[in-house]
Amino acid sequence: MQDIRFRSMRPMDGHPGIQRKIGRRLFPFRTKFGTGFTLIEIMITMSIMFIIMGTVANSGADRRMQFNISINQEKLRALISRAKSLSMNSLFQAGSQDCGYGVHLDQNRAIIFIDRGPVCDHRFNGGEQVLGSSNEVIPKEGIYFADMTSGAAVPGTFGGDGTADIVFLPPDPTTYVNADSNRDITLGVIASTASMDQVKVIVERSGLITTRSR
Repeated sequence: MQDIRFRSMRPMDGHPGIQRKIGRRLFPFRTKFGTGFTLIEIMITMSIMFIIMGTVANSGADRRMQFNISINQEKLRALISRAKSLSMNSLFQAGSQDCGYGVHLDQNRAIIFIDRGPVCDHRFNGGEQVLGSSNEVIPKEGIYFADMTSGAAVPGTFGGDGTADIVFLPPDPTTYVNADSNRDITLGVIASTASMDQVKVIVERSGLITTRSR
């Protein structure tokens, strides 16, 4: 009689399968070895995972920005080189009043224009003919152009009016920077971020066009 009452108080004795099913419901994180994770352990693990994911995401964004900067640097170099080539070709056009070709830049755009006579001042004054959207570079969002010739770049430091002009006159060609044939110019392609990533395009008075990573 005592055995019957004692066993009735513990009806799951002798039924390990039922005990395992109930245990799995009450402790879903338990392993087959009977151990498990506490709530604090799970929260710590998730925090570490979020930190790693954030680091990877930031690293990817930085690489994309550096890639975009390099692409814009090459586009700007190619645009200036094209203006130089067009200037050389204009020498052989009979009856042409073109003094040369140049690139007009501000913080958010670079475009090729024609420095046309009869009076050529080697500057872009707004009335010159431009060659259209296929001959311009608009930097991607978060990137801008700047004149870094005299030191650290600040947005909109292209001379007094916030612009710069590079004009090539055949046959040598003679290079004019803001109507001055005796100066070089260092153009910056800069990311407007805390890291201030930047690369450079250098145009020398000899007409040589080079790039620099820093």
